[in-house]
Amino acid sequence: MVRPEEQASSGSTRPIRTTSSRRLVLDRIAAILVRLGGAVVIAGILGILLFLLWEASPLFLPSSVKPLRSVSIKGARALSIDPYGELCLALTKKGLLQLFSWKDGKALDVFPPFPNWKQGEAPIVMSPSSPFFTLNVGEGKLAERSFQWKVTFDKQGKRIVRPSFEKVQVLSLDPKGGKLRAYSLARDSEGGLCVAAVTQNGKIRIFHRSFEENLFGDQEIADEVSDFDPGKGGVIQRLIIDSSRQNLYALREGGILQWWRLQENGTATKSLKLEMGEIRSAGLLFGERTLVLGDAEGRLQAFFPYRNQESGEWFFTKVHEFPKMPGGIRSFSISQRNKGFAVGDDLGNVGLYYLTTEKRDWIGRLGKGPITCLALGKKWDLLASATEEEARISEVDDPHPEASLHTFFGKVWYEDAEKPGYVWQSTGGTDEFEPKLSLVPLIFGTLKGTFFALLFAVPFGVLGAMFVSQFLHASYQAWIKPLIEIMASLPSVILGFLGAIWLAPILEDHLIAFLMMPVFLPIFLIASGFLGMRLPKRILRRFKVGSELFVFSLVLLLGIWICFLVGPLIASLFFGGDPVRWLSDHWKMTYEQRNAIVIGIVMGFAVIPIIFSIAEDAFSNVPKNLVSGARALGANLWQTVSRVVFPTAAPGVFSAVMIGFGRAIGETMIVLMATGNTPIMDPNPFNGFRTLSANIATEISEAPVGGTLYRTLFFAGLLLFLITFILNASADAVRHRLQKKVKNL
Repeated sequence: MVRPEEQASSGSTRPIRTTSSRRLVLDRIAAILVRLGGAVVIAGILGILLFLLWEASPLFLPSSVKPLRSVSIKGARALSIDPYGELCLALTKKGLLQLFSWKDGKALDVFPPFPNWKQGEAPIVMSPSSPFFTLNVGEGKLAERSFQWKVTFDKQGKRIVRPSFEKVQVLSLDPKGGKLRAYSLARDSEGGLCVAAVTQNGKIRIFHRSFEENLFGDQEIADEVSDFDPGKGGVIQRLIIDSSRQNLYALREGGILQWWRLQENGTATKSLKLEMGEIRSAGLLFGERTLVLGDAEGRLQAFFPYRNQESGEWFFTKVHEFPKMPGGIRSFSISQRNKGFAVGDDLGNVGLYYLTTEKRDWIGRLGKGPITCLALGKKWDLLASATEEEARISEVDDPHPEASLHTFFGKVWYEDAEKPGYVWQSTGGTDEFEPKLSLVPLIFGTLKGTFFALLFAVPFGVLGAMFVSQFLHASYQAWIKPLIEIMASLPSVILGFLGAIWLAPILEDHLIAFLMMPVFLPIFLIASGFLGMRLPKRILRRFKVGSELFVFSLVLLLGIWICFLVGPLIASLFFGGDPVRWLSDHWKMTYEQRNAIVIGIVMGFAVIPIIFSIAEDAFSNVPKNLVSGARALGANLWQTVSRVVFPTAAPGVFSAVMIGFGRAIGETMIVLMATGNTPIMDPNPFNGFRTLSANIATEISEAPVGGTLYRTLFFAGLLLFLITFILNASADAVRHRLQKKVKNL
């Protein structure tokens, strides 16, 4: 080659070659496109992250209450808001009902709840949760009158809301005309009345009135009465009964809370000594399973009964305790759509609470002086509060009261449960159902499915790549590598379908055979390899390097056939002929047809091509001089591969495993179709599970846009994004450390 200076000195006219401007422009354009593509990818990932944050962040925003209007009302003792938030019905301390509008604060009407009521008689009580009034008329009788908000429309289509009152019912609870010491009323869903009262002789009388239509279309009244002795103890100061006539609560002197299961002949199941002061408020939350008590010191506690599933025994205990109010509890109101409630204290403060989160969503001052009564809007969007001088309506902005880090990741004690736990159950059969949104079972299921998939895929993928790249002849590699990589093109839905319909029944019928394979198949392979090494060299030289692959394939098929052949015999000898039942009887392990073993095989089959391809490239890219040097020093092929090639390729192999991990952890269709899709936390490999990705696919179509479930699913997606990001970032850091160790080889 002639140098430029030599060319110039020799006087040659031969031109010097330079890169053309066209190629430089193309190179510059290509560099810009590569950078632009990388920037678009990064922007896309950041966009996904920001979108997930945008949709999930409202779950954790603080609640707010915005006062809208105040109305001058003297001595309000109970409030009721219509479903549209336009009108309010206030019961004053004079025993009169005042109807007024929130829009302009004008009084629309004033009337007594009981037409024949005379001022000075026993006080009228308005239920804080159900629209009815009660009046103790003496002589062992109670008067009851219910109402409802009715909506009509005028000729112009304008909505008109007014209260509609039913007839007064007089209920005789003590035939002897004795004084009722305490009483409680509740209305069931069919309009029937349930009453509990302490009669003058100290017994508790349960009265139920139902309305039924006979064959002629006439309405008939059916009354049921039962009595039971509450036993010894302090004087019963307050009774609370639910509308289903199942649970009765009594507050006795001395701070004793007593509970009866009425369907079991009124036998008291539990009596509790309260760690509270003077009880000022008591009420059942939405669904009537939980009793909330508030005392004069501002403390709030919740109680409910539950049943042990094994023994059938009933228990009653304190379940939740809430942050204290600054002043003594004066008023109480419950939500009609969730487990939230509001309390007011002596200092004019109002607090919004939620049962299972055990948190106070909001607290603020809404009046001067004690809050005498409260009412919550039907949609948890309005709050009416009253003092001795005025009533006030406020707008509530608390769209996700049931969402908190504690409910997502902590143990929560839900109603009817024996103990706190991690539960995912987003929907139920009744309106009183409370969503249970723990993400822990879904995270557990995600990791469980990934573990079993990698347990199957990593040995096959890594060792297969090692064998193909280092032991197999190049002519075999030319068709085996593409064949394995074609496996990656199989749709997940097909693999999930085959796993659920074809593999799962076979696994159940031949469980012992499948459990034998991980033990006996490696033994068969090692034995066949050992025997093959003992063959004469003149015979081995006739075959290409790596031809033992076909022998191993035949050995594997033979071993699988032997396992299927011997499996029923072993099942009959050691497991009574039914391994599934044996597991249940002896190890208390339930067996579900679609379980983690099925997922490990099917999803492992989907992950193997990814791990194989990347690991094979890592093994093939090991410098040949390292292999030649090791062989020249006398190392055999296995020693060279295990002690030189594998350590050098370790960063690439690790990357292959982590990419396979990412593929498995985000898989949706396979786990959706081939598992029981049950969100349980059980390490049992014969049980199903539910993953984060499968849960999103299952629930998103039923989740109302903007609702708590909808945003929780986006939060689950954000969590899955962060898990994969953190794992990949950690894997990349480990890969760089491994590369530093081998870069000087």
